[in-house]
Amino acid sequence: MKTKKFSSSNFSRSLASFLILSGIFFYFAAYNKGHNSAQAETQTQPQSQKPQVALAVVKPSSSAPRPHAVLVKKVLSLQMSLQIPAIYLNAPVVTTGLESGGQLHVPGNPFQVGWYKYSPTPGDIGPAVLTGHMDFGAKFRPTVFYNLHKLQPGDEIDVTRSDGSIAAFSVTDMAYYDQNNFPTQLVYGGVKDAELRLITCAGTYDKSEGHYTQDLVVFAKLK
Repeated sequence: MKTKKFSSSNFSRSLASFLILSGIFFYFAAYNKGHNSAQAETQTQPQSQKPQVALAVVKPSSSAPRPHAVLVKKVLSLQMSLQIPAIYLNAPVVTTGLESGGQLHVPGNPFQVGWYKYSPTPGDIGPAVLTGHMDFGAKFRPTVFYNLHKLQPGDEIDVTRSDGSIAAFSVTDMAYYDQNNFPTQLVYGGVKDAELRLITCAGTYDKSEGHYTQDLVVFAKLK
């Protein structure tokens, strides 16, 4: 068996080759590290954002009308009301019609006045009809038309209408009629002027029937 002799020249060539390969290896390692670091910095760098635009907040002028206030005013104007200074009466007016038996319906609230919707609006041509309770309940407590009988010819009756205008009437007459002999044509019949009828109960209370025996009617004409 022959043994190959190790020479210094062979050692030098081997060392040179090792150093060259090591240098190439460290070069590529350093290159890859720097490249990866650059990519990481590129990915983590935030994208440019669009400039933010400030929105101006415009406060309404104190003199500008508020929509809800206008709406409330419109709703409230739909409510008619009745004023009779001589008996210190100021009451809301609601719309009423007829009961199932054909009688004039009186508002369930004893302190409201009912406008009979099949009659003219107060102030228009014809007899506008308003009705209300004289008293109410088992103890006959005074209600909206309790003092209606105290009116005198010439007393003023004002109806504030749905448009805000006021129809001013003057009392011309007053009469009591039996409920079983009520003059329907006289009270509800057509007339050539704007007139007003105020109707409430009167007479004696009939417990067996559950109502009064008479009606009080106040007649008035537009001034």
